[in-house]
Amino acid sequence: MPTRVASPASTPGPLTWRKPPCWSAAAATAGRTEALAAECAPCLHHDAPRAAHLALRAAHAAYESRFGHAFVICLDGLHPSQHVNQVLAAIRTRLAHEPDEERSLTAEEMRRLARGRIIELVTEAGLAPGPFPPVAYDPR
Repeated sequence: MPTRVASPASTPGPLTWRKPPCWSAAAATAGRTEALAAECAPCLHHDAPRAAHLALRAAHAAYESRFGHAFVICLDGLHPSQHVNQVLAAIRTRLAHEPDEERSLTAEEMRRLARGRIIELVTEAGLAPGPFPPVAYDPR
């Protein structure tokens, strides 16, 4: 995570962001891979035509070859029957992006995934009985 540092010579002014010394592209890729490990990829039913399976595999391979990492997309809110078509269309569109543009879009998709998972966890935590009984807050 980038560290926040003060302006040069401790003069008042805007703060700037600087990458910590341990930051590297390899560390970023490893973090992205780890973050995506728990996500399930949309897949075709085993009865789907062989051509559909090949198209999905080929699209993922082309994307990984071009950008050096797995394709990331947040499909929250879409019906599962739309997932594969959405993934194929998005890969085709995003293959035309420049690497910097795609890196930015991938980061945004990862933020959307994280936000969705956090909301899901918080919602589940609010529904699950905890070790302490709920207490009403009375500001008096």
